[in-house]
Amino acid sequence: MPVISVHRLQPGMFISLESLGWMGHPFLLNRFRISSPQQIQTLRRMGLTTVEWDPQRSSCTPLPEAAPQLIAVEEHDFSAGALDALLDDKRDRVLRVREKREDMARCARLYEQEAGSIRQILGELGPRPNDAHAQSRELVDRLVGGILTAGSVAVHLVNLKKGETGLPNHAMNVMMLSLLIGRSLGLDAEEMKQLGLGAMLHDAGLTDIPARIVRNANRTAAEEQFYRTHIGRGLNAVVPMKNLPVAVKNIIACHHETWDGAGYPNGLAGAKIPRLARIVAIANRYDNLCN
Repeated sequence: MPVISVHRLQPGMFISLESLGWMGHPFLLNRFRISSPQQIQTLRRMGLTTVEWDPQRSSCTPLPEAAPQLIAVEEHDFSAGALDALLDDKRDRVLRVREKREDMARCARLYEQEAGSIRQILGELGPRPNDAHAQSRELVDRLVGGILTAGSVAVHLVNLKKGETGLPNHAMNVMMLSLLIGRSLGLDAEEMKQLGLGAMLHDAGLTDIPARIVRNANRTAAEEQFYRTHIGRGLNAVVPMKNLPVAVKNIIACHHETWDGAGYPNGLAGAKIPRLARIVAIANRYDNLCN
């Protein structure tokens, strides 16, 4: 691109500052169309005498060489401090973006790790139910203290398309969403533990249902009836767990009940549906819609 004196610049001219590098100037982009006289003043205060410009992408021509714009002489030039402040703000924004990406990557690693733990827990429900119960409680404690510290990141992870889907990922998603809702409602520590445990185990009975039926959005009447047995199967799977709270069992039993009473298996309506089960029902529906 040709080079032109900054004294010939005017709004509408398209310029390039790529030679300075993105951190060497206070503007958002390296290449842009000048939109105001203030931007020209900023270029002058930076000490630039010439800049590259693109005639093809400009909407006006340069000012005549014989009539350069005059710069008023000031007793003291405060522009350096203003430019430094703009550059500092730019560096701060870069740092915040980098930290956000690092948080996202850390939470993504934690998500995959805990989804793997859920896969192991679901596999141990039959042969070692009490071990599965203990591991489930430990996982909920870790989740509340870890990934939920960044709520927006957690929701992003739920909606992020993953290479592997299935029951462990669904259980992880529903548990994260349920705990976020529970935290926003001000549930106490014990309720949060029960909510997390119930959300993790809400679909435990699906391990006995063929995937072709679970994933089929247009089940036959017979397939739908068979699918609905996953609630009873899930309750049977957790029966051997010692001292499992009633609230956790109710989550498994009632996460397909609906406010209008059209749900199953008991057709409960409104406030008759246990509170924690309502939360999991909402989270379960949300994840099914998203994923």
